[in-house]
Amino acid sequence: MKQEIFNNTTKAEDSKRQPKQLGLYEASHEHDACGVGMLVNIQGGKSHELVESALKVLENMRHRGAEGADNKTGDGAGIMLQIPHEFILLQGIPVPEKGKYGTGLLFLPKDGKDQAVILSVIIEEIEKEGLTLMHLRNVPTCPEILGEAALANEPDIKQIFITGFTESETADRKLYIIRKRIENRIRKSDIPTREDFYIVSLSTKNIVYKGMLPGSRLGVTAEQLAAHGGLPAGVEGLHFHVLCESRPEHLQKALEAVETHFGAYLDRIKWLNMGGGHLMTASWYDCDRLIALLKAFRSRHPNLRLILEPGSAFTWRTGFLVSTVEDIVENGGVTTAMLDVSFACHMPDCLEMPYKPAVIGAHEPADGEKRWRMGGTSCLAGDYCGDWAFDRELKVGERVVFEDMIHYTMVKTTMFNGVHHPSIVIARRDGRTDVIREFGYEDFRNRMS
Repeated sequence: MKQEIFNNTTKAEDSKRQPKQLGLYEASHEHDACGVGMLVNIQGGKSHELVESALKVLENMRHRGAEGADNKTGDGAGIMLQIPHEFILLQGIPVPEKGKYGTGLLFLPKDGKDQAVILSVIIEEIEKEGLTLMHLRNVPTCPEILGEAALANEPDIKQIFITGFTESETADRKLYIIRKRIENRIRKSDIPTREDFYIVSLSTKNIVYKGMLPGSRLGVTAEQLAAHGGLPAGVEGLHFHVLCESRPEHLQKALEAVETHFGAYLDRIKWLNMGGGHLMTASWYDCDRLIALLKAFRSRHPNLRLILEPGSAFTWRTGFLVSTVEDIVENGGVTTAMLDVSFACHMPDCLEMPYKPAVIGAHEPADGEKRWRMGGTSCLAGDYCGDWAFDRELKVGERVVFEDMIHYTMVKTTMFNGVHHPSIVIARRDGRTDVIREFGYEDFRNRMS
């Protein structure tokens, strides 16, 4: 017989039924939960697209209606992501290798005197564990978007970096102990603004960013247009973007929203730009559905010229960047293959996106597998990308070939300090190779003012 786990006294009113006491479960602790979203790359790859998508989740999450009447004050929102090691290095912060430092965000009181006292407690507890407060970074904020109530309670936000770990396995346990000791000391202190102090996160693996995110920083809303008398004179088109949604079904939802909220303006404009991020060159993309969707929309609005930006170049999965291992460097437990190409100069998308290209004969490293970091040829400390694993030991003189490098690499290259550019070559099916373009000093000089 199936056991009834709900109180029968409220059986007629399902919304009021409460679970019974079962084992360690305590019904009185039951409460509504905030909204949660999770995004993951199942291959373990990092990308800025994941972060943008996470922010989109937050924009769409109005849990419990916890937002003030001004739409600019709420109980906050946040994302947790892997520590962006490469980004930190690009900020000029000389952190050691991954796993050998801890970082996190701090909420501190605005009062300078109280903040100094709290920081002294933090440093003291860190040093008790034989570690060092290596750096304290001021986190950029945008207070002008905050509502009055939120602005009045805005903390000073800093990012903390802790170094000195000798064992990666015990690093997060030490950070947990440090965090709890700091929190207990501050809570029991007589610091007037102690309640304004909060450790958002502290880890060697993940970081939590908390903020208030009620909407997008781009564009105007239909309400704003209506409040200002509609579409301004002289405006001939509209542009919308959906944070790089990639499939036609996403575009369909976006177009439905555009017609619902901006439909009154569509017959008065000449063109509509539907933004980018549509991966129409991908092998899994449903091009027929996209074509049908656009034709149907055009039939409803024949006056419009429709503009759609591809999310990837039409030369998708085309083009190889061939590099040579010039040296192999062992430093701090990290093995770096120094190449004769540059991530900063030839592959800037690897640092800006960040986009990690596939390497022929390489794969994502598993736990315990040797990792190879690829180092660029420029003098920039952040000119590297990684990590990859190979089925063999790399050797000086060996080729390392990056796949799918014709898209951004062709248009975003630089010649920082005269770094030599690779030649552009077409490999014919019959085995012939045609050199299309070579680069030399004259190209570098002609870029200068």
